[in-house]
Amino acid sequence: MEYLNKISAIIRTSKGEDITFDAPVTEGENSVSWSFEEQDGITACYVSGVCQDGFDMEKAIRLRPEIDDEKINAMAVRNHCDFWCIPNFFTSLRQVEEDARLQSLLIKAGEKYRYYIPVCDSTYKTIISGYEGGIEFRMFSNCDFLTSCDRQLAFVYAEGDE
Repeated sequence: MEYLNKISAIIRTSKGEDITFDAPVTEGENSVSWSFEEQDGITACYVSGVCQDGFDMEKAIRLRPEIDDEKINAMAVRNHCDFWCIPNFFTSLRQVEEDARLQSLLIKAGEKYRYYIPVCDSTYKTIISGYEGGIEFRMFSNCDFLTSCDRQLAFVYAEGDE
């Protein structure tokens, strides 16, 4: 999990401006913080944040981990449409499309396997999508006027040799 220590978060305002956080910020009208908890070899990422413009799909909290993706093989379950999923295969995380809605991601790097599952609940949903530098976890809500979240589970992660 040590490489997840390098993570940044982005909030997009209604004016289309991106506010980037390279470290957790817990104060202000736009803020975001994240923390990790491990139990029995599974790590959970929790997010708290405030965005005065709300958290719809376009203004989602986007978490961008720095993942070295040289010499990897990856497989993802992609939400192809509202009712169907298809597998996708990658040799670089930069191949993940921006509009991808990945529901899980398995990465084999060397002898290690890493598995990510974005989490949904009644208020927030997280998906994995791409951007020019790799993957991001987009956490958003379709509830109108929702401008904050407190310790929302965004994704879970596990790593192992098998």
